[in-house]
Amino acid sequence: MKPYLISLSIMMAINGVMAEAEPKKLSVGDPDIDGSVIQPYQIRFSLDRYAADGTVTPNGEWSDEVSIVERAGKQMLYRKVVLFDQDGNEVFSRIHLNDPKTLAPKLVHQVGQAGPTFGAHISHVEYEGSSVKFTIFPTPESSPISQELPLSEAPFDLSIYATLLTAFPFKEGYEVRIPVLGPGGQIVWETVRVLGQESVELKDGGSVDSWVLETVMRPWRAWLTKEAPHIVKIRQNFPDGSHQISLPIAH
Repeated sequence: MKPYLISLSIMMAINGVMAEAEPKKLSVGDPDIDGSVIQPYQIRFSLDRYAADGTVTPNGEWSDEVSIVERAGKQMLYRKVVLFDQDGNEVFSRIHLNDPKTLAPKLVHQVGQAGPTFGAHISHVEYEGSSVKFTIFPTPESSPISQELPLSEAPFDLSIYATLLTAFPFKEGYEVRIPVLGPGGQIVWETVRVLGQESVELKDGGSVDSWVLETVMRPWRAWLTKEAPHIVKIRQNFPDGSHQISLPIAH
């Protein structure tokens, strides 16, 4: 074989491997994502912050509620998350409405500042296919600021995180990319991976067998089950080397 043909064959082989290694893309509505497995529940979690040096600091609690509701004649998956500080004061709350089957987002309403997605005092986000409309109040006293973003395709709402991941197939080695709204207001592709199964030790001394899923751009992991209340553990990693662990508690 001539040298240039050998080089061409090598390049084609390399490109073939790279293309094969690239995770497939899932769009909103893909049958791989099945929200019908998500059942109503109410649960509360502890939050512990682990510094890079290993120091552990209690960081409050959060509650999580999921139910099926009716809005404008349609069934919706309703999720409400409330964050509390160490003294039990409510820090922020966020309500989600999603299609119960596809988990296509319809609405996010947040009061208070928390998380990487919405930083205003009040954020109201409406999704309609590939169009997203934001209305924010930067401070309690300010007037609303609204903006509508036409996107290249319909995004998933990553702020619903563990609920969204629960709808993915629990199959070791499964890896896909999904469209989400990036910080610049454009579609970016987040990688979702299923790492395998793991038993999680709970604070009450019990344990739960769960599946471990992770995302890449948002470097978090979730330990999940297909049975309600679905969320066993969440680990949030931060740029300073610290991380935060959520574990269920009983009240």
